Amino acid sequence: MLWFRSDQGRFPGQQGDYHTGSAGIWPREDLTTCLEYEGTGEECAADAARHALDALQDYIAEAIHDSWPGERTMPEPHAQVRDSALHLWYGPADDVVLACEPMPLADR
Repeated sequence: MLWFRSDQGRFPGQQGDYHTGSAGIWPREDLTTCLEYEGTGEECAADAARHALDALQDYIAEAIHDSWPGERTMPEPHAQVRDSALHLWYGPADDVVLACEPMPLADR
């Protein structure tokens, strides 16, 4: 399970009481379901990673009461496998708002 948590008292939280709580997702479940029904390993890895970015974005935006990482609107999360690496970013490919360093994928 991938958990999202923050220090209590640091951000307003959804209710404005500075208790942000925690949230979590099951990336392995996303990956397994995708592989069973929909796509290739690369497509499914990207889909599970994009879902993780989406959940993280929701958690942060609710905790800080603001769009994140955008300034006015929340940019869409994206994930793609290119050149045996997983690329993760927010915003359109030609106007990236925030990106992670590419992560090399192991051959199996």
